[in-house]
Amino acid sequence: MTSNSNGTASELAGALRDCLKVISDALQDDFLDASTDAGAILCGDVCANAISRAQKALAAHKAMRGEVIAPEGCNEYLTPGKAYEAFGADDDEDSFKVIDDTGDTLFCLRTGDAHLNGLDWITPVDQVDAHAEQVPA
Repeated sequence: MTSNSNGTASELAGALRDCLKVISDALQDDFLDASTDAGAILCGDVCANAISRAQKALAAHKAMRGEVIAPEGCNEYLTPGKAYEAFGADDDEDSFKVIDDTGDTLFCLRTGDAHLNGLDWITPVDQVDAHAEQVPA
């Protein structure tokens, strides 16, 4: 469950630059005014995209720290919706270990895990993607 922190910082910086550019343009350009319908739509779209990028970058940062979440339908020694710290990830990040609610160390698979009755672990990135799909365009 590792990720490149420089990539995360770069994504956050890019998202912030987009937001700042829209704000700066709106303050300096008579044609790009958030108080007009067209300006509000343009500013809103650009800012919404930048916010989405920032949310994904932050979720990737959490995933880099190794946080995984047990889904509904997991075994009784795990709590659905609870975040567990993943550690000891292998090189391809398909397996890792967590400490369950009873204090036992579990060897886990990212997808099709037996401790989850064949379900997949949820990462913060998965949650952001699922939320983005639910937000109307």
